[in-house]
Amino acid sequence: MRLMNIHSVGTKVVAITMGVLTLLGIGVVVLYANMQKQQMLDHKFDSAKQLLMVSESIRDKVVDNWDKGIFSVELLKQLTHNKSHKEAAQIVFASVPVANAWSVVQQKAKEGGFRFKAPRVNARNPKTKPMN
Repeated sequence: MRLMNIHSVGTKVVAITMGVLTLLGIGVVVLYANMQKQQMLDHKFDSAKQLLMVSESIRDKVVDNWDKGIFSVELLKQLTHNKSHKEAAQIVFASVPVANAWSVVQQKAKEGGFRFKAPRVNARNPKTKPMN
């Protein structure tokens, strides 16, 4: 026994109403998903910008240390004297402003779940190829 005749006006109205509500619901869900995705991307961009600001501050601070004489060529020679090549390289790189900032960026980017790289077109090293 059928509750409603399939050809009746009431059945057609209910079917059309349900179809419209279903489409409307799907549209709202898609719109909400896109908004959430955009918010997530904005948050990642903001985090990356903050990390770049921190790295710029670190670079500026190391440059100030060189200007104040805290780092000097003579001091680096003393610090690297009687050290292995690897230890000496680490000490020298710690005094280079850009290298210092880059190491902090790499470390914090890992913690933040993203990565920074210097892309190069036609790169020989696959790590520096730009992402498409």
